[in-house]
Amino acid sequence: GIEESNRALAEHRAALKKINRRLSKARRNLKKTDKKIARLDKKKEKYKGALASRLVAIYKMRSGKAMPLLFASFSTPEDGRRYQYLSTVMGSDRELIGKAERNIKELGTERAKLASIQKDIIGTRKKARRRKEQATRARRSKKKLLNSVRRKKDRHKSMLRELVSAEADLLKVLEGLGGAGFIADTSDFARMVGKLPMPVEGRVVSTFGKKKHPRFKTVTFNNGIVIKAELGTEVRSVYSGRVVYVGWLKGYGQVLIMDNGGGYYTLFAYLSEILKKKGTSVVKGEIIALVGDSGPKDTTGLYFELRRKGVPKDPMEWLAKR
Repeated sequence: GIEESNRALAEHRAALKKINRRLSKARRNLKKTDKKIARLDKKKEKYKGALASRLVAIYKMRSGKAMPLLFASFSTPEDGRRYQYLSTVMGSDRELIGKAERNIKELGTERAKLASIQKDIIGTRKKARRRKEQATRARRSKKKLLNSVRRKKDRHKSMLRELVSAEADLLKVLEGLGGAGFIADTSDFARMVGKLPMPVEGRVVSTFGKKKHPRFKTVTFNNGIVIKAELGTEVRSVYSGRVVYVGWLKGYGQVLIMDNGGGYYTLFAYLSEILKKKGTSVVKGEIIALVGDSGPKDTTGLYFELRRKGVPKDPMEWLAKR
């Protein structure tokens, strides 16, 4: 049904977000490894040049009088000094060769790491493509189901029953919060009629109150409003308070409920992502979630409710005129 389609869509989007984060990390590692390889290549050329110069010098030493001196007994202080110098030079050469060998080994390790990262990126891209396709299919499935609901009265009635059931579930949640006493009754929220900011930038496409279906003539009651907005748009708190509920509610999708004090609650639904945890204190205008399409209708936007001790109030009377 619609609920299953919503859950599948949310799951695919969450997985895709995770995959994209992994892809970004892999790309950063790729860049870092590329830079390291470039530095090691530069060092390799430096060691190559230094070793070439030393080979020329050693060749000259072998063809000159320096080599016999290393194996001869010396009778003068000058001979002793020459021997000491040659020993130091050979020690430096050994150190240079050691550094060059370590550089080559590190270069090999980094090249293997680079190949591994590139392979990981290719695999991650394939996963991302698969998830995108799955999300597209899930969205099509939801759209198809909704079109079917619009055409058939039986399906329409079933959807209405789901909405009634969803409202009952929400009331149970609100009743459970009623005695929690998160915010004292001294809140000034009651004075905010006509002064609250919009929770999201967008156009109100569904208003509060009774609605009659144009085809089936059934009457429903909207306890809140729907504000049309792009997927992923930031949702902000309309007043300070505390997050008292986060989770999935049938008919509402992903939901966040805030206790604003004085028995007032604000509800944000149809979310794609919730950015605050239960128990978090939030100030007015703080980003709390992202707009989604996890609700029962084929629309991307925010569902917003305002309640006083469980009784829904018209949000349009509380929001500042624009």
